[in-house]
Amino acid sequence: MEYYPLDHDADEIRLLELIPSNGDADGFVECVLAHYPLHGLIRTDKCISKTYGSYPEENHDPSSSRYDWGDYCALSYVWGSSAPKDLRTIFVNGEPTEVTANLEAALRHLRDSLEAASGLMFWIDALCINQSSLEERSREVKRMKRIYETAKSIVVYLGCELENFDTLQNLMNQLGRASQTGKSTLEFINPWHRGLDAFQKAARSIYDLLSRPYWQRLWIIQELAMGDDNTRVLCGDTRLRWGAIWRIAGALAEGFASTRRELEAELSKDQVDELSETVWRIG
Repeated sequence: MEYYPLDHDADEIRLLELIPSNGDADGFVECVLAHYPLHGLIRTDKCISKTYGSYPEENHDPSSSRYDWGDYCALSYVWGSSAPKDLRTIFVNGEPTEVTANLEAALRHLRDSLEAASGLMFWIDALCINQSSLEERSREVKRMKRIYETAKSIVVYLGCELENFDTLQNLMNQLGRASQTGKSTLEFINPWHRGLDAFQKAARSIYDLLSRPYWQRLWIIQELAMGDDNTRVLCGDTRLRWGAIWRIAGALAEGFASTRRELEAELSKDQVDELSETVWRIG
């Protein structure tokens, strides 16, 4: 794929428009890559509605876009292996382009997402930066913080569907209600309450969620900090809020001594130790 130089005077970035599958779920991922200026905001707020839908951009109105050309999301993800056997072909501007299997899977889910359907485009480092140009890579890496901060929203892709998601959702709902009523983590996991039981039932799902390679990334906290509690986290087609995940990690970090026995009833000691390291990193 041929890249053309960005116009730095216009503060240009490249953005991807994902073409919907139109029912062909197994068809190649297709997208359009083009240049767009970050100068010339027509609205300075992010215009995120918290009134409708489960997630802010699920009802994105194109008229609320901040630029005359539209608006964009930034994708936070793990590149994955770039070994030849792990590469997949997508089509960018009609040309075959190889990307990692994890990115291809992310694009496959995002192309029919509510974000793409409402006209939002995507900034994705592997494709929106000319990776073959050392000069451009060096320059654009320095701009990444601003690109994420400027994005209307951040979307996190963790990989495939979660194991036993219903138990995790139940725990998230319980922690959310406890938070709304002002109940502390230690009160929630008090043996007289149902918190410990909920953690044990969701142990495998928690491990499935928090043992993924994404949480080992160096820049994860910086990228997530540029979003908010409503940042969407995708596991396959399952959509979670970052705030709900953060509450689970925070509760485990605060009360790990109290929950460890319940977790070890479902997980191995090594898995529990791994989980402990992750929740201290992100909780």
